[in-house]
Amino acid sequence: MRLKGGLHVMLSRAKVQPEKNDEYLSFRRDEILPQMSAWPGFVFSILLRRLGTEREYLLVNAWESQAAVQRWTATDAEAKLRAKAKGILAEPLESLGEYEEIHL
Repeated sequence: MRLKGGLHVMLSRAKVQPEKNDEYLSFRRDEILPQMSAWPGFVFSILLRRLGTEREYLLVNAWESQAAVQRWTATDAEAKLRAKAKGILAEPLESLGEYEEIHL
């Protein structure tokens, strides 16, 4: 997928509490993705499980722009989702940085 200005991509690592893996996957599928998908500027989200683990994930969220991300993270909906995630994750979501798509 290509956008005129390129994608703004955020990478994060999530480590889930023991016994809460199914809850985390349901939470992402049933609550986070529907709300993010409805937000203007959201493009896609990919969840990858680290090989050899059961509870460690790499999260890739793509947006049309950094401004779209900032508008989303300023909402009450995002704050409520982040608060609920704290009860499921073993430690705070770890940001691995923000990246921009380069058109070659």
